Amino acid sequence: MSDNHTQVIDTYENNEISAQIIEFQDKSVIHLALNGEKDTTIDIPLPLTPGIKLASESTSSRISPVVLLGNQQNLKTMVMANQIGTLFYTFSPEPKNLILITSSKLWNEKDDASNADFQKLAFILGLLKRCAGFP
Repeated sequence: MSDNHTQVIDTYENNEISAQIIEFQDKSVIHLALNGEKDTTIDIPLPLTPGIKLASESTSSRISPVVLLGNQQNLKTMVMANQIGTLFYTFSPEPKNLILITSSKLWNEKDDASNADFQKLAFILGLLKRCAGFP
């Protein structure tokens, strides 16, 4: 990103989802809000060098988000954080650690994973790609 701050706002299922990325020298801070709400903070350390990967090892297996504030048991939020880390690791010219500040209300914890969850995750990743200026 050429600027150190970008923001994109879009609507998904009658809810406003906003993405804002603030770049620092050693990390990027991603704000992902649902209707302006954020209640969870996650540290997403990215591998700083690609290193040697085993054939069976995927990029997402090398990314381990850590909940700093919020519900550590929200599996859908953790999957989203891992996918965001994978996105930034894949497309950033110089991957650096991420801090994700988001809303746990993006996901209904009580429901099992569904195709609707996958569609929402794809929407969120697309929103972040636009915000970051990734291809």
